[in-house]
Amino acid sequence: MRITSCTFHSDHVLLGHVMDKADVDDEFECQLKCIANNSCKSFNVRSDGNNSNHVCELNNKTRQMKPDDFKWLKGSTYYGSVEASYNFLVCFKNLYLNLLSQ
Repeated sequence: MRITSCTFHSDHVLLGHVMDKADVDDEFECQLKCIANNSCKSFNVRSDGNNSNHVCELNNKTRQMKPDDFKWLKGSTYYGSVEASYNFLVCFKNLYLNLLSQ
């Protein structure tokens, strides 16, 4: 495993590479779905409009693999790692812990 960093981009989404979609309570639940799916390379999370639920979109590509498909979309957040081969569990566990400590 190479050392890399997790990234998240508010008001951005990776379009055209969604392989699975689900309603979730929060970003962490979406992260767990991505970790459980070996083909997941990144994910988008957006509100479904009622503020209590979120739509989780699992992507089979990253913004680095498909930069032309990385778009601005208000209300969506894109999560990924700099290298697609990086272990999502380690990446997002560290991101989650950093968010909790703020």
